[in-house]
Amino acid sequence: MLKEIEKSICIEPEFLNGDIKKHIFNKAVSTWVGKCTKEDGYILKIHSIKKIINNHITPSTTSIIFELLLKAEVMKPEVGMKVEAKVDLVDPQGIIVYTDEKLKIFVPSINFGDYEFDDAKNAF
Repeated sequence: MLKEIEKSICIEPEFLNGDIKKHIFNKAVSTWVGKCTKEDGYILKIHSIKKIINNHITPSTTSIIFELLLKAEVMKPEVGMKVEAKVDLVDPQGIIVYTDEKLKIFVPSINFGDYEFDDAKNAF
């Protein structure tokens, strides 16, 4: 799902040059892609910087903090949401599945009802 999210990043003074927008974008990608937050979900890809909301210099390091509005592709599973996934690992504690979007999900064995783990078959 494509979503606008607000994030902050810190840019060091040596990157304040003609390529500042490229540096900000690259730093946003390296900082946030592959991360998961409660507010935004799992950030799969940052498409663009929609807006630089604000910026200020940190007094202790002279780095610049940029507050950004990003256009990003995210996955944020909600309770009851169905997702298509493939099994990655099965063990007595539960199973781990992953989606095509690279999100790994742990399903605890307590949710399996009457199923019991079979060590010989490595299955429930």
